[in-house]
Amino acid sequence: MNDAVFVTFPVLETDRLLLREVSHEDLELVYRFNADPQALRYVPRAPYTEMIQAIEKIAGFHEGYRERRGVWWTFVLKETGDLLGYGGFFDIGAEETKAEIGYGILPEHWGQGYMSEAVAEMTRFGFEDMGLHRIIGRVAPANEPSARILARLGYEKEGVLRDDEFARGEFFDMTIWGKLDR
Repeated sequence: MNDAVFVTFPVLETDRLLLREVSHEDLELVYRFNADPQALRYVPRAPYTEMIQAIEKIAGFHEGYRERRGVWWTFVLKETGDLLGYGGFFDIGAEETKAEIGYGILPEHWGQGYMSEAVAEMTRFGFEDMGLHRIIGRVAPANEPSARILARLGYEKEGVLRDDEFARGEFFDMTIWGKLDR
């Protein structure tokens, strides 16, 4: 794996988006996304109820980057500067050159292709710049938009982990989508 990506935080761009490091300036975005039951309907996590949870989430992103086990970006609309969501890699395995991809976008920005752009660029970065061999995404089976994004980008459905996560008083199945650098 290319450790150079952990020297200076990588800034990425697509046609419409700037992907920059999640910072404390993004506190409201991180809180809004994680406190919104609609945004979290496919995410096995209880909604945030206090701003300190968002502060801790951002601190965790920074710690993950320092420890070379995560890279997280905020998605910024270049035209307006609006903060749309965030995503990145976690559980990075340097020896196995693999990582898990995760992402989320505020509901008011759903259906406009922003997430497809961001996930495509993060995937490109993971393989070309980080030197990953394998990227996986865990998606709730009912989250058809996310599954379509991964399928269009060449991820393959590898299986379903039944009752894999527990949140909000219920179990969540998670579909594993994987892509190899080939």
